[in-house]
Amino acid sequence: GALQRDPYSEAGWRLYVAQSSRFGSGRKANSEFQSARRQLRTELGLDFSEALIADLEISGTDGFAPATDIHAPHTTAEAEIITRAVLSALESQPAVAGALMAIPEFCFEASAAPKRFMSLLERAVRVIPKSDPVWAGCCVNWLSVRFQLGERSELLTDLSELLASSREPHIQARAIGLKATSLLQTGDLAGAEKAAGQSLELCREFGLSSHWPKALHDLGLVYMLRGRHADADARFAEGLAMVEPVTTRTAGISRAYLRYAHAKNAFVQGEFESANTWMRTALETGHEYAHDGSYTQYLPLAGLVYASAGHESEGIRLLADSMRQLHRAGHVRGQMSSLTYAARILWNRGHLEVAANIAGYETHWRDRVNRSRTLFHQMIMRGIPTTPAQQLPESWSVNRPPVQVLRAAYQQLQGLLPSAPSGRSRAIDVRLPVL
Repeated sequence: GALQRDPYSEAGWRLYVAQSSRFGSGRKANSEFQSARRQLRTELGLDFSEALIADLEISGTDGFAPATDIHAPHTTAEAEIITRAVLSALESQPAVAGALMAIPEFCFEASAAPKRFMSLLERAVRVIPKSDPVWAGCCVNWLSVRFQLGERSELLTDLSELLASSREPHIQARAIGLKATSLLQTGDLAGAEKAAGQSLELCREFGLSSHWPKALHDLGLVYMLRGRHADADARFAEGLAMVEPVTTRTAGISRAYLRYAHAKNAFVQGEFESANTWMRTALETGHEYAHDGSYTQYLPLAGLVYASAGHESEGIRLLADSMRQLHRAGHVRGQMSSLTYAARILWNRGHLEVAANIAGYETHWRDRVNRSRTLFHQMIMRGIPTTPAQQLPESWSVNRPPVQVLRAAYQQLQGLLPSAPSGRSRAIDVRLPVL
């Protein structure tokens, strides 16, 4: 149908056509992109930055191009383009808004502030008919943001419904991958390995380059938790080899989380220097490409890694600062992780009672939102007792909101800085059992 006379919506529609055409006609996709760019420039005086053009440009006519990043604005003007295009079209032209929210890159934007995007994605899922091809893409992004916000109770059920309703390979691969991640969080390693393997098989069968590195990452994490560290590194290295030559922002973010996975794998083996090296490259890459702050979720573990490698003051500052950033972003999973790592650092520095109290609050918080510790976090917390909820002192009382406890933990970490020694931290026993 005819679109309303709104240049934002019209440009959004052309970007949608470019996105939906890129696997069928590279020439048509590039033409639509250039039309959208001309309209925004002539009618609104707005243009894409050179960095975004490099990501959006569709080249070749063989029907294949790297994943575009139309949800990864590099300037305020571009953010306005995308936001206005979505909001102005959501009710009157849901296909326009849905197309802008359906591609995987939207999750990168959403991960920086999941609460902000949650309602937008939920409205899209409710408004767009299931018969519309973009509905499934919006739905899998919606489920991804719900996962980031810590939801577990209905997520697997909704994933099963999505898998039953869409047979598109890229939707299947992403949904099964999210299922693998969810199962991994609950400790179901067998189920997670099966799902991650299925997602990877789909990527290989259909050449799904945009999700392939993530599928390798997910399977590698399962191997790590099963003690198959060499196999885990092999999967991470395979994913890195795929994205190293690619210059898009999507590939840059993939490089960041694959290097982060290498750091985790080294850390759980007690190879703190290697973990430190991998983590620093991960954060450098994340800072370069994830300008919206989505890489903030890496920071809590980075603080623990730095401290464990002998850079205590730097690590403590990084962990403390991440608490504030993750709270502002509404990233529940990251906030819980920051308490886990704070407890470990405080325990290693001899603040045994405080560490046990933090562990007690963190355990109660997880129970309250039905989110148990991951196997990785269980290893981090090994040896730290948990103060029962009813015995927690006032400062760590379960009646306090999380922000107050995060602030208290932040202050405890800050208290370590004046006397933090320059030498190494005490080694942390996080060697994983073969499960």
